[in-house]
Amino acid sequence: MIEKIITLSPFDAHAVADTAKPTVHLMAKSKKSKIKIYIFLILFLIGLAFLFFNEFGILKYQGLKNEVKSLNEQISNTQKENKALEKDIDSLQKKIPAKIEKTAREKYHMIRKGEKVIRVKEK
Repeated sequence: MIEKIITLSPFDAHAVADTAKPTVHLMAKSKKSKIKIYIFLILFLIGLAFLFFNEFGILKYQGLKNEVKSLNEQISNTQKENKALEKDIDSLQKKIPAKIEKTAREKYHMIRKGEKVIRVKEK
């Protein structure tokens, strides 16, 4: 068996010791920076989750925005219907014969004397 004996002078030992320290120091810095990055990412993800899912979050905002849009459409349709009904009321109050007859026939299914009603059943 062959043994190898290495002798180091005090200068060489000091040089070896100095080169070992920065490596350990760099590894410690690397671990610390990784930990900082992981902590930052975790906090960032928690912040995003809070931003999306809290009581006043983006998802709640979008839902309310869609609901407002739907309600505005309903308001617009109701206003149009109200205008049409106001026109009908005005024409009936002015006693326009054609309008009165049309309303009587459509709403109340009234007919004139001598007319026959033909009902069509849809299948």
